[in-house]
Amino acid sequence: IYVFANGADIRGEQALVYFGSPDLMERNLDERVELLIPVEDADIKRRIVEQVVVNNLLDTRQSWLLGSDDQYRRHEDTGGLCSQTTFIELASGGTPDVSS
Repeated sequence: IYVFANGADIRGEQALVYFGSPDLMERNLDERVELLIPVEDADIKRRIVEQVVVNNLLDTRQSWLLGSDDQYRRHEDTGGLCSQTTFIELASGGTPDVSS
């Protein structure tokens, strides 16, 4: 999932949402044709951003932070939100707790 908001809120109507290949590896860009498909349906776009993108951004259990030294470090908050648990709850019709 790719979201372009040009500095604005990613939840805004002007944000552009696309989906495509999950691995932008050099060999894929040099030796293959990669496609991004725009998400144009407003409801689907909203659900993708609010349920998938925002939950991934809020994840503190499975995330890594890029430091100013260009080194990735595991997020230290192991008790916070886990996006994978949230996705399982959403898929089973539950209401995830995103208050963390």
